[in-house]
Amino acid sequence: RRPGADCHCDHHRQPLRQGRADRRQEEKVPPAEVSSLYDEFLRILAVGPEEKVDMYLYYDKPEYKQLSEGAFEPSVESRILRWEELNNSLWSVTTYIRTENQEEGIDCFHFVGIVDGSWKVMIGKHNIPDDLSAGLDLSRFSYEDELPMEDIQLEPVQ
Repeated sequence: RRPGADCHCDHHRQPLRQGRADRRQEEKVPPAEVSSLYDEFLRILAVGPEEKVDMYLYYDKPEYKQLSEGAFEPSVESRILRWEELNNSLWSVTTYIRTENQEEGIDCFHFVGIVDGSWKVMIGKHNIPDDLSAGLDLSRFSYEDELPMEDIQLEPVQ
């Protein structure tokens, strides 16, 4: 098993825990620049290449980027299921994504937050910087088969 770091890649096959994506709270609409950036990200995710996808992403540690390198698979279907404002600088977006190697897609937890003054997409809660996630309980953004990041041995990046 691998972590829920890059759910648009080939390693996440388990659906969300029952009721996760169906949970309804009062949904807010993200600012135009947030939704536009994420829409652009989804368009690039469908065609690639991996280098272009990476331009939209923020990795909290270089080792986390290492987890996704070479694992890019273009999406053949994507659909935003829900936006949720977590704070003024961070949004969660639950997105259904299916690649050509998947019979059924999966619901992925992505985040869009302000990092170094610009909006970036973060795949997996472990990529959210501490200053954006301070005081937030992100445990609900977990996958059934997700390994805790502390259980994954990563090679230090030079």
